[in-house]
Amino acid sequence: MHSGEEFCAERLYGVFGILAGLRSDINPLYPPRGLPGDITMETYRHYKDYDGEAHTASWLTTEEFGECLDAVDVVVREQEPEASDDWLKNYRLIHKYMKDSDDEGEPARIVFWFDN
Repeated sequence: MHSGEEFCAERLYGVFGILAGLRSDINPLYPPRGLPGDITMETYRHYKDYDGEAHTASWLTTEEFGECLDAVDVVVREQEPEASDDWLKNYRLIHKYMKDSDDEGEPARIVFWFDN
């Protein structure tokens, strides 16, 4: 993935709760921060393409995203026991990519939002 690429993952509401407090009674580990001030124009255009349907934008560092995924292992399995490791693998792949980028001296962050 590169700057501005869009990714749509499985709808796991436990993950949404941990990331942003959405569709869940879970408190997010990091309250939504909005879009970062230095967002790329490409990512901003993706956000605006939702024509007002995008909401609860935020961003996380590699470490913060990893902490959220660790919490997902516990919470999602409690709230969504039908969720399998396959459902979570895409989130883990993103985290691996972020760690690789950090290791190469290019600090990564994930910018995300939700749609209605």
